[in-house]
Amino acid sequence: MVLDRPWHVGRKRVRLEPPEYAVGLGIVPCRIEGSDGFILRTDKNDQGDGDHPPTVIEIASGVRLRAALELHDGDEVEIVVADEDGDPQ
Repeated sequence: MVLDRPWHVGRKRVRLEPPEYAVGLGIVPCRIEGSDGFILRTDKNDQGDGDHPPTVIEIASGVRLRAALELHDGDEVEIVVADEDGDPQ
């Protein structure tokens, strides 16, 4: 998903660290139009040195979001990031 401004993971996230996963990864719980999901961000992307700029986020969900929300390229959605306790705000 492409955001209208840069976004960074911050401190309140789950971490996967190298070498087990070959790349440092931040995972942040979120909700997308009422569906539970996670924002996945590599350390390099979060720092602006990866394949994606800080305005691009990757989201994992238990459903295929494009199909479930009937999304098309360019559609806007609301993403709500979890608070410090892991509950979506």
